[in-house]
Amino acid sequence: MPNRSQFASLPNIVTIGRILLIPVICWMLVTGSMELRAVALLIYVVAAASDWVDGYLARRFDLG
Repeated sequence: MPNRSQFASLPNIVTIGRILLIPVICWMLVTGSMELRAVALLIYVVAAASDWVDGYLARRFDLG
């Protein structure tokens, strides 16, 4: 059973942040504004890169 500190670990916080960005990205995409769509793409690329980062951190600190 994972303890509370594992749930609050940095990799999990990064993952939760990515999950919270989903509605923001969706809203930006459906507004129709090209500027917001470009920002949504940028956020998506950063979020995708953070997936690698949280995996690396989880392996590095043996949290997975």
